[in-house]
Amino acid sequence: MDRRRLGAVPFNLDWMLYPVESTARSVPSVFSLFARPIGITISVFPEKKGSATLGPSMNIDSAALFTRCLIVLLICWLSTLARALDRDEVLEALRKGVAFYSERAAIEGGYHDVYSSDLSVAQSSKRSRGHQQISVTGSATPSVGMAFLVAWDATKDSFYLEAARRAGHALLRGQLCSGGWDYSIHLDPEKRIEYRYRQDVLVREPMDVESAGYTNLDNNSTQAAIRFLMRLDRELQFVDAAIHEGALFALRGLVKGQYPNGAWPQRYRSFPDRESYPVMVASFPGEWPRTWPGPVYYRYYTINDECTLNMIDVLLEANRIYANEAFLRAAFRGGEFLLLAQLPEPQPAWAQQYNSMMQPVWGRQFEPPAVSGRESLDVIRTLLLLFRELGDARFLDPVPKALDYFERSMLNEESGPITESSRLARFYEMGTNRPLFLTKGTRLELQTDPWRILDGYAITYDDSNTVSHYTLKIGAQPLVSLRAEYERVKSSSPEQLRRPSRLLSLTPWRYFSGTADPSVELDQKVTQVLSEMDSRGAWVQPGEIGLTPRVLSVTAGATLTLIVDGQQIRVDPDQSIQLFQGTKAPIKEVVRSGTFNANVRLLCEVLTVSD
Repeated sequence: MDRRRLGAVPFNLDWMLYPVESTARSVPSVFSLFARPIGITISVFPEKKGSATLGPSMNIDSAALFTRCLIVLLICWLSTLARALDRDEVLEALRKGVAFYSERAAIEGGYHDVYSSDLSVAQSSKRSRGHQQISVTGSATPSVGMAFLVAWDATKDSFYLEAARRAGHALLRGQLCSGGWDYSIHLDPEKRIEYRYRQDVLVREPMDVESAGYTNLDNNSTQAAIRFLMRLDRELQFVDAAIHEGALFALRGLVKGQYPNGAWPQRYRSFPDRESYPVMVASFPGEWPRTWPGPVYYRYYTINDECTLNMIDVLLEANRIYANEAFLRAAFRGGEFLLLAQLPEPQPAWAQQYNSMMQPVWGRQFEPPAVSGRESLDVIRTLLLLFRELGDARFLDPVPKALDYFERSMLNEESGPITESSRLARFYEMGTNRPLFLTKGTRLELQTDPWRILDGYAITYDDSNTVSHYTLKIGAQPLVSLRAEYERVKSSSPEQLRRPSRLLSLTPWRYFSGTADPSVELDQKVTQVLSEMDSRGAWVQPGEIGLTPRVLSVTAGATLTLIVDGQQIRVDPDQSIQLFQGTKAPIKEVVRSGTFNANVRLLCEVLTVSD
């Protein structure tokens, strides 16, 4: 009996045809029909004046109901057929969508974040655009490759594994001699000379090489690439030599790039001189600059953007896959850095980044040295994860006092239970614990230069006129779940708490397990995804992508006036002005890799649930 349901009918009917003994009669019924979800049993008896029973007490004349029973029976039979057809429809849509992306959207096996609907224009964040580049960040190559692996995991169809293999080989084209990846991979032979990619210079071990590229740990770039390659290597049973060697080369580079105290920088292209970085416990500076000193932050010990936290998670998984103690030791040292980096009472939390003296320092112009709310919550998650994976109780010790600190540091002096409206500050001033904010400012981005700030971005205690592109207040609700998780794990053994052996997410906080319960909501999502796919297998949606390069972008921090040939145009705060080359307006319909990834995972989830 097929009891799978993929959204074809509003409820599931399990039907059975068999003789039953009625408690009310001494003769068997012709058949009994049981609709499981609504608890109705229909039994039809052969007597002329027999009855049919609905539930325990309702009797209806069987002659009048016989036709209705046959109709219900027919509906039940058709529903089983519909479910099977629906499963086939999901499988067909999955293959069609992956075929479109892997065969038509792919650029030498790699991907961008967003394409025009006809795929003639492609671009990603971090200045990556066109068909001579592919992207390593956001929803691009590692994430698309991982979506292929999720499809392989759900179906065991080698079509998806081969698509993933091609994405893996595309990533290898951009692997740097330092082991990792920068935001983008250049495919143009002339441009590749500047980056001196590992494939081009044929190095066998991670090493310092002067090049334009950095091993970038910002925004989960290198970490996502390695997660995907390791998992691909495992699914290929370690027989693809290029994939296998590339994954291990990257991991050795990351171990070599780790500071002596266990931290990692935001990015690097040379490895640290160990004698220049003493192992110290975190402390507050006696004084700190109230204005931004300049862009020197990328070599600092970095927690911001989950940099070191993602590295710990990558190396924990690397040890699982390759059973290599060097990777486990590096993950453990990363956890020890988090212990060292906890700031002293009365503010026992963490900063975004630290200098070599283990004191909080500036990052970007909107990231002052401070106790950081958001990053501290991520550290707590990582400490709980380390205990779950390693069983060392030292990783639990910092958690309760950090949670206590944030519970007494709510904005607006909130007290009582945490609610949906409860907020924490992103930044708390060292010493005073006052929330810090930054005033609005005007930002300019030119085609040939990094963005720059023209005014504003001053530290303030006033939250009435603050920057809008960067979160300065965060929800306090995670404190409740983190407290509950802490109470749970401290009384459990690590064997009971470890994550599944095969992880399919590209972040440490989520994993795609394929064990979600079927629900109407899931069915509705799948139905919508199927209906939104076009005849090619693409999901096209509203969006904007420029046909030609953007010359400049200005985001107003205060009211500005734009003058075009004498005509004045008012620009209000937070509005932006963009100037493109040429005369063609931006395209308004796009194909997004993020949407593709999410839809593939959704289709795979419902397939896995139905099994």
